[in-house]
Amino acid sequence: FIHHVQRRRRRIDVVNIYITTTAKGPRIWKTAYYVYTMEYNGHTRNHSGRMKNCTENQLELNIIAEALGRLNKMQKVRIFTGCTHVLNTVNNHWIAQWEKNGWKKSGNRPVKNQELWQQITELMRYHVVTFTDEAHEYSLWHQFCIEKLKEKHNEEQKHFTADKRVLPVPPES
Repeated sequence: FIHHVQRRRRRIDVVNIYITTTAKGPRIWKTAYYVYTMEYNGHTRNHSGRMKNCTENQLELNIIAEALGRLNKMQKVRIFTGCTHVLNTVNNHWIAQWEKNGWKKSGNRPVKNQELWQQITELMRYHVVTFTDEAHEYSLWHQFCIEKLKEKHNEEQKHFTADKRVLPVPPES
């Protein structure tokens, strides 16, 4: 008798993470807004917020770390982002080189946002992760959500400012 051993293959789920932010470029943004959508097994979860005094790269890296941290088992992950620095870093395999060089870039310069890159590197070890800048169906929804976040923040600022106004001191009697 020939016995055929069937190995039980573990199904790896696919998770798509779609990211949109208001931060663009290397400058420091006083307030940057973001929305990301996680899509998996027919479910969709939206997450949004704002970050103060950050660059585009810092914001994107924080979002990626947060999203990957939400995954509790090995997954195949596709991350949709418009951040060219993140795309170039991952797709050109700079992370492996930085890690090999003690988190130093060429010329022995330290990697910016090193702690975030290290955190993401560790989180990516548990998954099969790819990055892309492909357009996605959530773009308009994300823009709508960001506008709502801005409106909410502006309304909160008005109330905060009103609560902090200086009241006149009553005259002594």
